[in-house]
Amino acid sequence: MAKRQSCIAVSFALMASMTIGMADVAGAAQNPCSSIVNESGSEVTCDPIDLEISSGELSLPIPAIGTSVGVAEISSNPSDSGDSMYVANLDGVVTVSDLTSAGVISSGVSACSDSFYALAGYKESDNHAWYFNNAGSGNWIGSGSAVSADLSAANIITNATNNCSIVANPTNRNNYVGLTTLHPQIPIVLGANCASIPTDTVNVHGWVSGLAYTTLARTCWWGIARPGTDELSTADVGFNSARNWFSTLPANCSNAFDMVGVAVHEWGHVYGLDHASSATHPNLTMSSVSAPCTVAQRSLGKGDILGLLALYP
Repeated sequence: MAKRQSCIAVSFALMASMTIGMADVAGAAQNPCSSIVNESGSEVTCDPIDLEISSGELSLPIPAIGTSVGVAEISSNPSDSGDSMYVANLDGVVTVSDLTSAGVISSGVSACSDSFYALAGYKESDNHAWYFNNAGSGNWIGSGSAVSADLSAANIITNATNNCSIVANPTNRNNYVGLTTLHPQIPIVLGANCASIPTDTVNVHGWVSGLAYTTLARTCWWGIARPGTDELSTADVGFNSARNWFSTLPANCSNAFDMVGVAVHEWGHVYGLDHASSATHPNLTMSSVSAPCTVAQRSLGKGDILGLLALYP
């Protein structure tokens, strides 16, 4: 009997601990999954024990009250929708969004004519200071460097560079600080989630090994939950070191990807742009799939620019 009482006591202790954890996360001593609002309407599952939400092959922790967490990745597989997910906790109400947005079918429309865009629910409220960790490398083809390619991409997204004769001056800004020994906080296991909070508040870009082969790059970001639009606090970007990369399109190119163009797409996520489905908006920079041997993503499409202007007028 004493042993049975001991087990019961342990059970009560575990229940108390779990209740406290749930209160910290969802703002009430209840199943935190009951507070979820699913904005995208996609199929999501919630685990009240591990305090995480899953959609497709991605999972994210339920963030603490007043915070948010998101993940997005761009794929090389034409049949892949490109996974992305965002979870915010405002006053104990957890909102989850599956970010890939199909929109109106426009697969035959040029980038300069496709006005579709979608916003992820957050924005950068300051000049975005960032670092690059140059440890490791992708399979680099030709001359150039990842740092210079990423810097070019940052300037493309802040200057709204395009081949559409669209004059735009969004107010988002970036500030490249320099190299760092910190690593991007990017999970490398399929289905692994970004941490509920970052281990540091430094924005780090760099190479990541161990990503799924079809994943060209992955971004994890964290924010402050606000009514309306959340505020970005930290964003890390990792590029797949197993893929072939270039900054100058090589002759006889085969199965190599434009580091600048893919980085522009990831910078779009940093600044709050949502995925556009590759099936319906393949010509936009924010399309969820990138094709090899093209530099098309270096030029923002009409919808990409309209999205930036909606956030940074």
